[in-house]
Amino acid sequence: MTPNGEADLDGLIVTEKWNPLTFAIYQGDLRTCQYIISKSLCPLKKLMKVPGFLSTQEFNRYFPLMVAIQKDNLPMFEYFWRNLGFLWNEDTIDIVFRLMAKRYKVDWIRSFFGEN
Repeated sequence: MTPNGEADLDGLIVTEKWNPLTFAIYQGDLRTCQYIISKSLCPLKKLMKVPGFLSTQEFNRYFPLMVAIQKDNLPMFEYFWRNLGFLWNEDTIDIVFRLMAKRYKVDWIRSFFGEN
């Protein structure tokens, strides 16, 4: 990808225009995510904005959940799902549930519904 988020021939992702929270999410670094969120004075919806062609309101909304699922990072998923529920809407819930089902994340689905 180019710095603007457009695909390049190598298919690499260039993150130089990403903010620290978006980068920490993409890296699966839960501790850094928690720190940035706890210290931030900005609205989280603005902090979790992914620059480039992927940047749509809906994609930005479920980006941390999707990354956690793709990186098989259940603690990160649980943190964002349980603590930042005000970010999710019905469409986000549908997309995330379908992604978990597609990837056979049975334990994750339990967490999704609040079961331990």
